[in-house]
Amino acid sequence: MDKFIVLEGLEGSGKSTILKHIKSFFLKKKQEEIVSFREPGGTLVGNKIRDILLDVSLKNDLHEDTELLLLYASRVELIQRISFALEKKKWVISDRFYWSTFAYQGGGRNISFNKISILNKLFVNISPGLVIYLDVDPIVGLSRIRKNSLDRIEKEDIDFFFRAREVFLDFVKKKDNAYLVNSNGNLSCVKRKVLEIIDLHSRKIIENL
Repeated sequence: MDKFIVLEGLEGSGKSTILKHIKSFFLKKKQEEIVSFREPGGTLVGNKIRDILLDVSLKNDLHEDTELLLLYASRVELIQRISFALEKKKWVISDRFYWSTFAYQGGGRNISFNKISILNKLFVNISPGLVIYLDVDPIVGLSRIRKNSLDRIEKEDIDFFFRAREVFLDFVKKKDNAYLVNSNGNLSCVKRKVLEIIDLHSRKIIENL
């Protein structure tokens, strides 16, 4: 799935902003079609599930296993959309994919990695050709978020995000197709580095055709 690119990172890492820059990069290459999605969400069903998962009023009323299963229900719907786009030879950019589940539900909530892996094997039949992890210190990332509009996940304690970060860091070390970009500093530097990675990846694909 060479044309499938995933952005991963904690809250406040700049994923949404960088995704816009990546889309602009491809739109300038007029021969390249691109679609983007976000997790959870990206479909009608997924967006409704997203509303549940981020609902602050459910903070103490949503069991961790229910949360996990809802995430995979949303992902199953999204994978159909991603697969269809890839079949049409389009580039696909996703704001989060299954790394986030291992990081947030596995690391953050201490759900068994084995349990998550079983769901992954059952329901995830595609893999990204490139993963870019935007690494931010949880304290820095959360300081960038408006405190009067925090969602259910953003309201978690800081240790939750430090545990999640450790999982992300472990994943990026083990994957040959993954890059870590420091997003603690200037956004323009982050943008430049990400676009360099994207450009190199796209050139490799063209060379291998």
